[in-house]
Amino acid sequence: MATLNLFSHKKEKEYYNSQEPIWSKNSYAYLFPYFKSVARDPETEFNGMKVLEIGAGPALYSRLIAECYSPSFVVALDLVPVQFSVYRNEIKKAEISLVGGDCFTLPFPDGSFNIVFGSLILHRFRELNKVLDELYRVLKKNGSYMGIEPAVRNPLHVCRHFFSGHSPNEYFLTIGMFRRAFEKSGFVPLVFGISPKYPFLTNFGMFSCSGIRARKD
Repeated sequence: MATLNLFSHKKEKEYYNSQEPIWSKNSYAYLFPYFKSVARDPETEFNGMKVLEIGAGPALYSRLIAECYSPSFVVALDLVPVQFSVYRNEIKKAEISLVGGDCFTLPFPDGSFNIVFGSLILHRFRELNKVLDELYRVLKKNGSYMGIEPAVRNPLHVCRHFFSGHSPNEYFLTIGMFRRAFEKSGFVPLVFGISPKYPFLTNFGMFSCSGIRARKD
């Protein structure tokens, strides 16, 4: 029964290989509200930085970062590299490096990146601290993880989880669970509710996602 709590590389690959590699939007413009909810000052924070996106999928966030915020370089990593094929020409034009890889054993030397970014990826890892330990390892001193995750209290996420298709590895993590996991791996985390499309809702304790900013001292 314990294996039910482990990340299944096989099931993850089977799920994404079975999906049609078609995405509704080639433009990443719709991602800006989400991105800026966690990257508070991206013009400064990403300028000249070495950036890794984990669970990159079609690398839309990687393209957004590479084309808008002048990083030194951007690496997009995903367990199922076929997803990169959707926008391969656009990715090549943005000069993004593509890597097929595993978040449990990131194929990079210690201290390779200033920033690691992830969207809707960490809630798949029941052995989350093994992944966070790897993120800590590949970040430089004073480097940061920035990410967006589903919010447990968002009814749309709950309905999707129980009534529509999703990765078999997905499960729910609260803000407190994320915070404690990052602290255990040595980070100084800030985990908070965000409502990118309707920011005013956070004033009423209503949010659609969890935002994460975690610093490596």
